[in-house]
Amino acid sequence: MERFRVAVRHPLQGCRLRQLPVDVIKIDRSFVNDVETTRGEAVLAGIVTLAHAIGAHVIAEGVETNAQLAALSALGVDSASGYLLAKPAAPEHFPLPRTTDPAPSGGAGLHTTLQNLLRQLSTA
Repeated sequence: MERFRVAVRHPLQGCRLRQLPVDVIKIDRSFVNDVETTRGEAVLAGIVTLAHAIGAHVIAEGVETNAQLAALSALGVDSASGYLLAKPAAPEHFPLPRTTDPAPSGGAGLHTTLQNLLRQLSTA
């Protein structure tokens, strides 16, 4: 499975993080796994604080235990996903168009918001 990544290099020089149209911050399960440690909790608290400061919704991925869910909730995480909450759905139940489906805007199957973000980043 291919992954798509967007990186902002030197966010304080030229392109600023607060100017990017970020609506959602997803927390990887590698961070969720450490939520019950002092260091992990501190890192997650910082991520959640930053995300909320820019008006983003925070989603924690890979939640597998009730203790993780409780700790993430206490930190202010807005949503969570993982085996504790639901098993992965079959592709036909996925609400977004697959890349093999024609995109409404005539693009290569990317959501229009993502297309706009990529355009902004390429001209920055």
